[in-house]
This record gives sequence, C-alpha cells and structure tokens, in this order.
Amino acid sequence: DVGDASTEQMQGMDQINSTIAQLDHATQENASASSAVSTEANTLSGITDELVSIVNRTIFDESKTDIVCDIDLTFDTTKLKLDHIAFKEANFLDIGENKKWDAVDHHNCNLGKWIDEHKNESYASTPQWQELLKVHEHVHSGVQSYIDTDSIDKSDAKLMSIARDIENDTSKVFTLIDELKRIKCKSVKTKDVLEVKKVTSTKTAAVPKTAAVVNDDEWDSF
Repeated sequence: DVGDASTEQMQGMDQINSTIAQLDHATQENASASSAVSTEANTLSGITDELVSIVNRTIFDESKTDIVCDIDLTFDTTKLKLDHIAFKEANFLDIGENKKWDAVDHHNCNLGKWIDEHKNESYASTPQWQELLKVHEHVHSGVQSYIDTDSIDKSDAKLMSIARDIENDTSKVFTLIDELKRIKCKSVKTKDVLEVKKVTSTKTAAVPKTAAVVNDDEWDSF
C-alpha cells in the first residue's frame, strides 16, 4: 500500500510539474505580448505627439469657415483643383519637343465631368456657375493654344502671354469653385433657419390659448 501510494504521489508530482511548466510558458508568452503591446503603445504615443504638434502649428483661415459645410463637396472640389493642375503639367511636360497633339477638352477632364454631373444643382443657376463654365473652357483652349503655338512659333513673349492667361484663368476657376461652395453653404444655413422657424411656429400654434393666460399667483410666476 505504501508503495502504491508513493507511485501515485510521484505521478501527481509529475502532473504538477507539467502544469507549472505550462503556466511558466504561458507567462512568458504573456510577457512577450505585453512587451509588444507596450512597444506599440509607445509608438502610437509618439505619433500622437507629432500630430498634436502639427495641429498646434497649423493656422486656419477663418474666412473659409463658410465654405466647408458639405464635406463631400469640399473633398471633391479639392481633388478637382489638383486634377486640373495635373492636367496642365501633363501637357507642359511635352512642350518643346516639336510635337502637336489635342489636349483633353473642357467636357472630358475630371472637372468638366463634375460640372456636367452637377448642372442641375441649385448653385448651377447662379452667375458664378456661368462664369465657371466660361473660364474653365478658357483654361483648356489656352492649353491647346500653347501647344499649337509652341509647335510652330517658339517666341518666348507670345508663349509667356498665353501661359499667363492660363494661370489667371486657373486661379479664377479655383476662386469660383470656392464661391459655389459658399453659395451652397449659405443655402443650407437658410434652409436650416427656415426649418427651425417652421418647427417653432408649429409648436407655438399647438399651444392651447389657456396656456397663455397669466396666473396672478406670485409663486406660479416665480
């Protein structure tokens, strides 16, 4: 009996040792994972500090607060501005190689496609929209004129004049896009105000006339 008991005790000790070994392994894995998490946390903390530093050094143009009510419109038009710069740069890269080609017209560039897609918007009935159509077309015709002139006449003065007109028209396009965003935001604010007035008016009309009677009891008044 003593021998059997000793054998069982040995088996029990082996199981305990095995369990301890497993716990030790799990502890080491947890320690490794904790170290990895700590490293990631330190990295994230560093990135956060950098972002905070960048934000603290950023200066916001307060005059632009009335053109960012529509986030999608803001992002879309910003990308369109960059696309138009890329359109000019792509064509100017081949200038001086005695080549002649047809630049993308004002209907098939990204801005042109956006204009066609939004021609039924409320701001499309404004003078700014009509001016945008005209100036945007001038940019494309100017780029084409620059290409054609460069292929036959490399007069610096003439090319400089065309390039100056292109840049001026491009600046006007960007300004008009911002004006359209401002018009959109103004219409949204006006709509919101009208909705508030409508709701307020409805609530006022729904109040029973007896509710408007002044109670002479000073405690009720208080």
